[in-house]
Amino acid sequence: MFIDIIFNPMLKKENRLGKTSEIQKILSKGKGVFNPFFTIKFLPSSNEKKFTVVVSVKVFKKAVARNRLKRIVREYLRKNLKALKNGSYIIIARPKINSTPEKHVIPAFAQLLAKIR
Repeated sequence: MFIDIIFNPMLKKENRLGKTSEIQKILSKGKGVFNPFFTIKFLPSSNEKKFTVVVSVKVFKKAVARNRLKRIVREYLRKNLKALKNGSYIIIARPKINSTPEKHVIPAFAQLLAKIR
């Protein structure tokens, strides 16, 4: 139990975006930025940062690969949470990421987030 307090690799519950109605609102009213690997829909808000990561079957056929990409992106978000603007983010992986080496994914994602800042 003590170890869980020190090292918890998940985003906190208040930083997760999960309700379908919230997601629909962001998709329809949010500002979109994109590169060949990701699309980010962003809707500013006053005091909270919420995220959801979407990786479809079209991007990676195997669930293991989809979940790994989600974990990588969420970990980057968790570590850089204070540097991000307040608002709701939907991060959508695009099919071109499938053929990209893993070491190029996070720099491309960080560059895209910098467009929002």
